Amino acid sequence: MDPSSVAAEQELRKTIEMIEDRKRAANAASEPPPDNDDAELASTPPQLKALSRAPINLKMSNDAKIVFDTIGKLAGLTVIYDPDFPARRISVELNDVTLEQALDIVCIESKAFFDAHFREHYPGDFRPAAKAS
Repeated sequence: MDPSSVAAEQELRKTIEMIEDRKRAANAASEPPPDNDDAELASTPPQLKALSRAPINLKMSNDAKIVFDTIGKLAGLTVIYDPDFPARRISVELNDVTLEQALDIVCIESKAFFDAHFREHYPGDFRPAAKAS
């Protein structure tokens, strides 16, 4: 290219811009579309998404972890425990209650609480933890 030629310099800039435009278009096509659900999920509190919404019927006297695990299996959820969650024997009788009602009752009996986590851990994950004194 002749460095003194203005026309050649303009043509070179034009060609470089076209190449860059094509690279940007190719990169944009290869990137997945932005996930707008993340912003929506971040603005609302997490909710339990059980595989089964059938009413829970359960009569049990056992360790709180076993009761939580049983309710989790009935609803298709994974239960993860806080390392400080104490072993505590509880008795519950649940008759035609929802998942949320069952968890509330077991939390009251075991003096615990649960924290639902989605996208942070796994869908359908809830975490019983020892209640702070």
